[in-house]
Amino acid sequence: MVKLNRKIKGSTLIEVIVAMVITMTIMGIAFRVLENLNRTSNTRLKVNAMLKAGEVIETAVEEHELIDQTYDEQYMLIYKTVERYHNQEGICVIRVEVFDRDQKKICEKKQIVEAQ
Repeated sequence: MVKLNRKIKGSTLIEVIVAMVITMTIMGIAFRVLENLNRTSNTRLKVNAMLKAGEVIETAVEEHELIDQTYDEQYMLIYKTVERYHNQEGICVIRVEVFDRDQKKICEKKQIVEAQ
């Protein structure tokens, strides 16, 4: 008679569960880090958009450019519109809207100025 005397080597159920817990913990930490990086990136984009909108308004006031314009920056589109303020002569509202490349609005800034 032939005798089979081999042991099958493998992992126990507890070892597999411990490995899964460690893997899930590492994945959870990695996802939190990625989420924070993404949030920081969006915040930086919004701050840059607000600064750029302020610059556009400031330039329009200084150079008396009270006309509608579109600016194409490297990662955002800026639309400047000029309207009368409640149909009053000599007072305008400059509205600057900043969009990302996917046409998602990042910010909007308005300022009331005296037309000259």
